[in-house]
Amino acid sequence: MLGVDGSGLIQLVNTQAESLFGWTRNELLGRPIETLVPERARGTHRQHRAGYFAEPVVRAMGAGTDLSARRKDGTEFPAEISLSSIETEDGLLVTAAVRDVTERKAFEAVVARARDTAERAARSRQEFLANMSHEIRTPMNAIIGMTSLLLDTPMDRQQRDFVETLRTSGEHLLTIINDILDYAKIDSGKLVPEEVAFEVRGWLGETLDLVTLQAHEKGLELACDVAPDVPLVVVGDPTRVRQVLVNLLANAVKFTHTGEVVVRVEVEPADEAGTWLRFVVSDTGIGVAPERIDTLFEPFTQADSTTTRIYGGTGLGLAISRRLVESMGGRMEMRSTPAVGTTVNFCFPVERRDDADSAAPTGLAGQRILVVDDNATNRQLLEVWAYQNDMECVSAAGGPEALEIVDREQDRLFGFALLDLDMPGMDGIELGRALRARNEGIRLVLLQATSPTRTMDIEVFDAVVAKPPRPEKLTEVMVELLRTGKVRDVVSAPPISVFAMPAGGRRLSILVVEDTPVNQKVAQHLLARFGFRSDVAASGQEALTALAQRAYDLILMDIQMPEMDGLEATRRIRARWPERDLHIVAMTANVATEDVRRCYEVGMDAFLPKPIDVASLARMLRGLLTAPPPAPLSVLPSDGRPLVDSAVVGQLCQEIGRDVVRELAEEFLADVDTALPDLQDGCRAQDRARIAAAAHKLKTPARSLGAAAFGELLNDLEYQAAESDWPVLAGIVGRLTGQRSGLHDQLRAELAQ
Repeated sequence: MLGVDGSGLIQLVNTQAESLFGWTRNELLGRPIETLVPERARGTHRQHRAGYFAEPVVRAMGAGTDLSARRKDGTEFPAEISLSSIETEDGLLVTAAVRDVTERKAFEAVVARARDTAERAARSRQEFLANMSHEIRTPMNAIIGMTSLLLDTPMDRQQRDFVETLRTSGEHLLTIINDILDYAKIDSGKLVPEEVAFEVRGWLGETLDLVTLQAHEKGLELACDVAPDVPLVVVGDPTRVRQVLVNLLANAVKFTHTGEVVVRVEVEPADEAGTWLRFVVSDTGIGVAPERIDTLFEPFTQADSTTTRIYGGTGLGLAISRRLVESMGGRMEMRSTPAVGTTVNFCFPVERRDDADSAAPTGLAGQRILVVDDNATNRQLLEVWAYQNDMECVSAAGGPEALEIVDREQDRLFGFALLDLDMPGMDGIELGRALRARNEGIRLVLLQATSPTRTMDIEVFDAVVAKPPRPEKLTEVMVELLRTGKVRDVVSAPPISVFAMPAGGRRLSILVVEDTPVNQKVAQHLLARFGFRSDVAASGQEALTALAQRAYDLILMDIQMPEMDGLEATRRIRARWPERDLHIVAMTANVATEDVRRCYEVGMDAFLPKPIDVASLARMLRGLLTAPPPAPLSVLPSDGRPLVDSAVVGQLCQEIGRDVVRELAEEFLADVDTALPDLQDGCRAQDRARIAAAAHKLKTPARSLGAAAFGELLNDLEYQAAESDWPVLAGIVGRLTGQRSGLHDQLRAELAQ
């Protein structure tokens, strides 16, 4: 402890100060305090001392000032000083508590060096992961892409068997690679959950579609049950939740030979943490001994070596899934009994979006419906759905039982019948014919996992719905049947070739930007198989040169390229040609969330991970083909109707007055001007809830003001926002934008009369 007066002279020295500085008390008393400061810092110290005496404050030891102090022998040490002031008879005395922090500084330096080393190692590991992902997925893209193309050429049975084996092996290898890369990314902390709004039921239906075919090929029933209190829209990480759910569903299908796989979605009881969603996946598979459950969540571990030999895999799936759930603040649990089945459930917190409209009455209340399915779980779920719609439901486990019920209750006819296609004894098609013969007016809906081999088989039905049926889609079909007696487009049409493109669609000029020759060849051959010719650029710079010579509709842009990568090329394209209606789709092996986000931030419209999935490419191309190019001014409805119906406007003016209608119209047009940029931003951000909300807000006033075609586009956009591909949604938004100018002009012209 030292005490210093206003002149900067030492007036107080304790024993610890003598030991610390090597001076005796008598030697220090009366000396300037700068005696204990290195010579190079004495001038600065005098300035700080004068400032402190002018405005003295207490400075705690933990919040002290770090500086260097000097001992009698000339050696220096890092010191931490805490100051306080005391009023004495001789004036202000400042006391300084001095601490030697040499050891602490040395430790902090060691920690800082270790942190820097760890950060460099983490950066190196992340770069290695990105490079490894790119290097592995690039040849896999060629292997899987070329085998898909080869399978579409004439081959004899043996050749086709060889190629299908090659493709299956390639896809299996890709699954293993993805597991290893995902685990490495999680282990390095590179995967960070995102927070975006998504519509739960539509998202769940899309997720189940990914495993429906595998379940059907094994003869398994795939069922889904969403509790009524599950919010329509939540904020969370739909990509990671889908990864977890697909992993669990794929495991359930893999380890189940007969029976069913059921997904249930529930809301956990609310607590101070907010809303939690719980997903439960149960199966009737081989199961696992309870004492082995914990080991399944350890990396590279399966139940036993026999499991690996028979079923394959890395043993990483559950470990990755649990880590992903925990990264979202959730938890995962598993119960299993050998030869009975397994139940895995996981829950995680979400933000509820309560501003969504509550469900409107469907008009199905009081309708009698017959449900026929040989699977008890399916029957139960359909009964619950019917109950939620206030329908009178009767169920049967097969065709003979259903016909017996119908014959017994001839005085109370059924308005609807939901029939499973695949049932023992009498299938759904045969039962449908028998029901139609007994009741010509019954509305028949076929539930199927795959399409019948002949279109004529389903002519007896009024609608066809894919299994597992999504409740909201099923309700929509039933309402349409009740209103019109038919469904214009069946929900699950007979399959067409993945390469088939819609007739009469737009001609697309396409540029492939890819530096690897083999991947150039894969992309060009795939596009040729779809019926499109394409040009190739081997770098971002070559792409800019090509665009300067020709306007393209679509660019398939690789990300990792020498000289100029795809991100920089996209930035320059958007800056140089902002007026062009040009779609840029990323093709990359880097599929982490931040990689995808960077693609959208620079102006890309969509994202195709490598190896390129042919079906995903097909959906993207179809969306571009069916979306008409935006017009520079106004676009008339495709059916030739005027944008504004004069009769509707005139009738409205008679009812409430022209001035009121004019005021309402101006408010509506202002809302349109605000909503269109919001819809465009929603497409870029891939925010389905945002798009649906904006479309819903505008569709009713549009129809009320006579803009029926504009309102129908908005209604279509709201409906498709839940599940359609982004190019399709962007196309609808483009049509709305194209009609904006004409809508303004025509509506104002009608009201100016």
